[in-house]
Amino acid sequence: MILSVTFAFIVLLLPVSIYGIINGHEFNDPTMAILYSIATINPAANFYLYFFSGRLFRNAFFESLPCLSSKRKKKNSRSSKGGKSSVSVSKTGFTDVEKSTSTAGGGG
Repeated sequence: MILSVTFAFIVLLLPVSIYGIINGHEFNDPTMAILYSIATINPAANFYLYFFSGRLFRNAFFESLPCLSSKRKKKNSRSSKGGKSSVSVSKTGFTDVEKSTSTAGGGG
């Protein structure tokens, strides 16, 4: 994940940096305006890069949306019935595994 964000940062900001060093940072230059526009895409691209490559970021994002977090909680609570294992992801991103065990006979 961090490699994709770093690569996007370099690719989007390197052209404006090189052009600015060679020709100066003149705002009347149309090429410089286009390169600045490309450079401003970087923060928006970071959100998508984190969303598609980071499972913890994606889970935290869905937990922060009230309309989606309630559906995910209901789905997790339904899967825990019947002695099956249930896996839920907390807000910190760590996985909690709950396992209900039922014994059919007396044990000793």
